[in-house]
Amino acid sequence: METQLKVLAFIQETFEKTLDGYTNEQINQIPEGFKNNLIWNYAHIISALQMLCYVRAGIKPVLDQGFIDRYKIGTKPEGTVSAEEYQQYKAFAKLGVEKLGEDYAAHKFAGFQGFKTMSGIELTNIELAIEYAIMHAGLHSGYILALKKFIK
Repeated sequence: METQLKVLAFIQETFEKTLDGYTNEQINQIPEGFKNNLIWNYAHIISALQMLCYVRAGIKPVLDQGFIDRYKIGTKPEGTVSAEEYQQYKAFAKLGVEKLGEDYAAHKFAGFQGFKTMSGIELTNIELAIEYAIMHAGLHSGYILALKKFIK
């Protein structure tokens, strides 16, 4: 599982490097034909990791529930994310992966409750949830690449 956690951290760092190359206005821009923006996609993968691993295991999430709810599936950008909030999201990303590793090592996910994702994939244990989180983050990497083409 160490490799998967490193991959999650790498993906989040890659997102940060991408977003760091844009102004705050640009990361909040919703191009015509899109429903979200760069910062929403970044925050969504951070939120989704909490939902997939903690909420489904019946464990209190590491991150604030308000943040998780703001970026969970089915949401869209609500207002502008400030530069200060973006810096906080970077800290959330690091904390989320670090704490996931610690909690996994401490066997805190023994009560993981299996579920079927919207795409029909059955996640029956924490290992599958973490691997799904990697795939999900990769999907949003594609969205970010598409959005970048339309950011001015």
